[in-house]
Amino acid sequence: MKKNYEKRRKSYKTASHAIHSKKNQSLKEKVDRFLYTSEYLKSRENSNASKNKDIKKISSVKITTPVKKKKTISKVIIILLCIISIIGICLLIFFIPYITIAYNSYNNGFDTTKIDISKVPHIYDKDGNLLSIMYGYYDSGEENFVPTYSSVYTDITTLPKYVGDAFTAIEDETFYDNSGISINRLLYATFNYVVHGDSNFGGSTITQQLVKVSTGDDSHSPSRKAREIGSALYLTDNWSKSKILASYINLVYYGNGAYGIYEASLTYFNTEPKNLNIAQAAILASIPNSPDNLNPYGTDSNRTRLFNRQKLVLKKMLELNLITDKEYTDALNYKIEFNNGSSKLNKNNPAISPYLKIAFDQAIEIVKEDCSCSNKEVIDKILNGNTKIYLNLDTNMQNKVYEIAKSSFSEYPEIELGGAISTKDGKVIAIISSRKDSQVDHAYYMTRQTGSAIKPLSVYGPAYDMGILNPTSYVKDVPVSIKTESGTWNVHNASNSYRGTITTNEAIAYSLNTVAVTTLEKVTLSKSYEYLQSFGITSLDSKNDMYYPALALGGLTYGISPYEMTQAYNAISNDGKFSSISTINYIEIDGKKIQKQKNEHQVISTDAANKLKISLHEVARYGTGKTANLSNTTTYLKTGTTSDVKDVWTCGFTNDLTACIWGGYDTPATLPIYNVNTVWKQIMQYYYNK
Repeated sequence: MKKNYEKRRKSYKTASHAIHSKKNQSLKEKVDRFLYTSEYLKSRENSNASKNKDIKKISSVKITTPVKKKKTISKVIIILLCIISIIGICLLIFFIPYITIAYNSYNNGFDTTKIDISKVPHIYDKDGNLLSIMYGYYDSGEENFVPTYSSVYTDITTLPKYVGDAFTAIEDETFYDNSGISINRLLYATFNYVVHGDSNFGGSTITQQLVKVSTGDDSHSPSRKAREIGSALYLTDNWSKSKILASYINLVYYGNGAYGIYEASLTYFNTEPKNLNIAQAAILASIPNSPDNLNPYGTDSNRTRLFNRQKLVLKKMLELNLITDKEYTDALNYKIEFNNGSSKLNKNNPAISPYLKIAFDQAIEIVKEDCSCSNKEVIDKILNGNTKIYLNLDTNMQNKVYEIAKSSFSEYPEIELGGAISTKDGKVIAIISSRKDSQVDHAYYMTRQTGSAIKPLSVYGPAYDMGILNPTSYVKDVPVSIKTESGTWNVHNASNSYRGTITTNEAIAYSLNTVAVTTLEKVTLSKSYEYLQSFGITSLDSKNDMYYPALALGGLTYGISPYEMTQAYNAISNDGKFSSISTINYIEIDGKKIQKQKNEHQVISTDAANKLKISLHEVARYGTGKTANLSNTTTYLKTGTTSDVKDVWTCGFTNDLTACIWGGYDTPATLPIYNVNTVWKQIMQYYYNK
């Protein structure tokens, strides 16, 4: 309003000025002009005001409506951005720990001990034949390492290209291009986990699967997957693709006890991997996905699923231009025949595998002696040192010994056998672990009472060495009573009969208890115990074995293993000189040759040993060991039978070989047999006639 007033005032002044400036005009003209001018200005003012109102109205229409729409859209965008940001932050917070785990897993490197085929221990027999490659894992602590074996490593460069292509086509088609992980698979697996709570993840590349094989960890957890991703990235940065693929096909499980493509090829096609055709390669590439469900030796539905997956493998190979149309058609039309040849695998051979277990335990001890390391350090050294373990194992002899044991006492299937066979220079060329393929070893780890088989070690060897007796000395076989801490012990022979005055040779040949006890009285318990220790017997009880029935007749508290009995008798064979026997010839770690430190010492004199040999030959010639006597070589023997015939032994040697064989039940009970002479004899006959 104030503005309108000012405008009218200004207009009035302008008009007044105009009147006064026109002096020559009449008053009426001046008044009329004034009125006209005033009305004109008023009219113009009103017109301007009206225009201003219209302009404001138009401006209001043009501006107000679009502003409201833009504000609405902006609010929606802001809200969406906020929601997305919140979700992103939540996801970031959720995944930060797993990203950190993956990052640390990569930075900390990856222990390739169990998957680097070039570095794992290779085990050879005495003729240099590769028996096995060895892996393993720690069970319940770092000191308890459990070795596992795979028969032969297959060099991927010796295989047809389509073998490796079959695996990459079905398991990881971007294998040669990815960084060890598949982003698409990973995102899909993450979506499933976040949205559906599916913790089975899946989507693993070949590199990730190799990591899983190494760790043995197949738990369904995000943290495990994160570690796997970090390790896969590290492995890809440090290994060639060829090496990763080679390790994978050599380590992955193919079902039916087959680890690695060599074992799988023999298990399903009875052929070596280099001879596989495309159809067979597609079968082997199919099985690791689900070995149980795709087991060709399973149900008909198992086979159907397997052949369906084989077709999928072949289709993928064709799509990726890894095979031609003709090769694809030929493979589809090829009739698959399964032929199990897994018995050819040394690790599946029950004759070989127990020997390998003993050999590995001895390898640990040999390396420990060399480096003065802990068990864990020794095992790591063996696993990481490009190790080659050369055994004393005679593979053919071992297989024959196993065959002899299996066929013996077939009418008594529950009877077990145990034994060790060593050359004169201390090389254990074969063992008998079990005739029933039991997990219980009866050669090295088991100890049993020895009966009279102990007498040459605890009584007659010491007596000859101390000059108490000679083989031709006269002794008396008469009833004997011995005073002990628990009372008077009346000694009887197994036959409950007595021969009177006889020679020492006869007393040993007929295994007379009376003479052994009276001779032990002269040797003394303490001296007898010392001689046994010098013969390498480690299972003695210094308190409970220090009495006559234990040292004279073999009734020891814990008994002795067939392995240590063989070792002790081998000392007699070597003119009374003890030297530890071994399954190991030597070990190479990073090119360094390591051999067992021989514990050599003279137990009895050479003269005493020769006298003892004379007596033991008489046992073989006409005594309790005559059914084991060999016609083509001089035989030295001693048998042993415990109370109530719960354990039977035949121990002895020739000029080339020493062996001790035990027979009995796992739970001691009276046996329907009285000796294992025939087993001992068959083993020796094979050795000399092979």
